[in-house]
Amino acid sequence: MSVKYEPELDHVSFDWSSDAATIEADLLGRRVQILSKVGFYLEYGTPDEPGYIGDLASIHLIREIAGILARAAAIAVDGGFKASHRLIATLRAVEQDPSLVGSRRVEPEALGSLAQSYQRADEPLGTFWFDVTEPWTPVRPTPAQIRIAAKEAMHRLKGEARRGRRKKLMVEHLAFELRGIFLRFNPRIKRHSVQSADRNGRPKQVEAGPFIEFLEEVIAPLNDYLRSLPNHYGERGPLSAAYIARIAISSDLKEYRRRFRGSSASSSPPSTA
Repeated sequence: MSVKYEPELDHVSFDWSSDAATIEADLLGRRVQILSKVGFYLEYGTPDEPGYIGDLASIHLIREIAGILARAAAIAVDGGFKASHRLIATLRAVEQDPSLVGSRRVEPEALGSLAQSYQRADEPLGTFWFDVTEPWTPVRPTPAQIRIAAKEAMHRLKGEARRGRRKKLMVEHLAFELRGIFLRFNPRIKRHSVQSADRNGRPKQVEAGPFIEFLEEVIAPLNDYLRSLPNHYGERGPLSAAYIARIAISSDLKEYRRRFRGSSASSSPPSTA
């Protein structure tokens, strides 16, 4: 049975003030658990020990993690995480009513796809992308140009949909950034399987270990935020700590460095046992 996707024309972007503050406040409530699971207290000692000097370092670490989670939330809300067919539904609505582009309420990823396919004349597609995305440009796209760009963008996205699911950039971002934080305080990432049970009581094997325990604590505020989003924001979680751990261990760090961080990330693979 095919799924009918509705266009997203009432988009509200991630708020880097209030939304980020909500995530950070939730994270601060878990501060002791997070610092314990990452191994922070093994390096700095605990706050009840004489001469404890970890206060400032712990604040910086929690704020860094909050920034990682906020960026992940922004990726989920504003781009890089929606199915191609969901974007096509929005672009089809724009093709039918080009004036929607001027409303500034078109979902950003769909708007970006439109901009990549836009032409003023015969120049390469996307050369003047800012005509579509930026309200201050002196050249405004005509309705005919927007319709042509929407058709081109939908054609490209249909090809992507046939090739399979789009990469989950939010998960990749979390996997690599949180792996880096964990390895500051731990020589390697250890995983093992333990016996558990599913919701029906049937036995099953689940992944466990210090890294997964750390991830479970850290991503809880992000999962709470994602669950609060309206349905049309697409896949809202909950995120799995075990899945993030598998991505962190098995994926290509060089590719992540190229796409997310420039040349600052280490090129060495994570140590596992």
